[in-house]
Amino acid sequence: MVKDPGIEQGDHAIIFPTENGDKAALGPGSQPSVGQHIAIHETVDGDIVTHGKSELHQGDEVIIVHTKDGDQVALRSGKQNPILKCKVVPHGYGDESMPHSPPDDTYQYHATNIILSRPVYPEELLNVVLKFGPQADYGGVQPWYPYGGVWIGVSEDSESWYWAGGNPYMFIRGQPVFHCDPDSMPLAGFKRDGGRTWCIYNFMELFYPIGQANWPVNYIHVHISQQSSLFFYNRTRTSFSSAHLCSGPVGDGWCDVLKLI
Repeated sequence: MVKDPGIEQGDHAIIFPTENGDKAALGPGSQPSVGQHIAIHETVDGDIVTHGKSELHQGDEVIIVHTKDGDQVALRSGKQNPILKCKVVPHGYGDESMPHSPPDDTYQYHATNIILSRPVYPEELLNVVLKFGPQADYGGVQPWYPYGGVWIGVSEDSESWYWAGGNPYMFIRGQPVFHCDPDSMPLAGFKRDGGRTWCIYNFMELFYPIGQANWPVNYIHVHISQQSSLFFYNRTRTSFSSAHLCSGPVGDGWCDVLKLI
């Protein structure tokens, strides 16, 4: 059985100095077999040791070492990939934004359908990272969300939607569940990068009407606008950038790793 790549108290580890003066520990691996290529290291006492055989996964932190021949080899560090057990959910996008007529440098609203490659079910542990391009605009009537207020809808068929914070297309609509400004706290999840990144652990539990519906989710709708109602001439500048999703358990630092995939 392959040992967990994390390093625990009492474990023997190989330590490497980093360029910024810190130290990185090389994580343990499984027992190598005859004929397999492994990295070996010479200690200060002249002993030869190996950390075993380990596999690299997307998002792993690695240590780069130079061989005697001048090649470079990547070795897995003792920091475990926090999304190792969380399977990425592929998806596409459908733009449903509304420009003004005549066009200008703002939008009435930005809207995107995230089209999932497979259905996501009510009890599923889905983790989601949404990325935005915030640009403030305080103009217009009741510009309550100058950096962009974000509403979330989920749907099975892209025709009927459940809106976690109230339907943003209604004349009198509910509050957004996320603000793209640098300071405010979201109603769910947490933000990174001054409002550019929204990290949502267990998305289905937070945004799916469990107990009210039992349908699978095939579409996630992201709506962005900056005034209290679409009845007014919105001057929306903030746009949606990308989504990153995975299904399964995650560890500390999962958002920073998932948003890069």
